[in-house]
Amino acid sequence: MGSNIETEVMHSENNDSFGKSQPERFYEKSALLTVAWNADDWTFDALTAHYKTLVRYINFEDKGMILGYGCGTPAMTRRSRYPEKAYRLGKSL
Repeated sequence: MGSNIETEVMHSENNDSFGKSQPERFYEKSALLTVAWNADDWTFDALTAHYKTLVRYINFEDKGMILGYGCGTPAMTRRSRYPEKAYRLGKSL
């Protein structure tokens, strides 16, 4: 049986040359936030491999991943350590 996985891929743009006479350059950043009911160590293997491939292919800067194992309901997620980890990741961007 498959896992119930919810995923949010975030990216942001920074314009490094705003107001300069050189051509515009954008730097893309990406982070993966995801949760699943399943808590097995292989739960996110395919997802993280695909995410890393996409980040590399489109030349984004990977800023991190929060993989919420064992978060099958919103209540389970709230009681876990993952909201705090996601908050710290977001604050660091």
